[in-house]
Amino acid sequence: MLDLKAQFKAATGKDWKPGMAVPTATGTPETSAPAAGGGGEELNNKIKAQGDSVRDLKSQKAPKVRNLVIAVLD
Repeated sequence: MLDLKAQFKAATGKDWKPGMAVPTATGTPETSAPAAGGGGEELNNKIKAQGDSVRDLKSQKAPKVRNLVIAVLD
């Protein structure tokens, strides 16, 4: 998840925060290649999906959930 957030910042120039509006690239042609890992909207969706996974795992409170959460966050 931290890697996705770093990619988001590289692609958009802003830190990712929950509920934020994804900045659009202004003044850049549509044909330009997106940053490695996709554009801001795609990265935003991936970060949200991983966050949902972490919340689901934490709500299960299973004994091995902590290790899974740590793996997702790395």
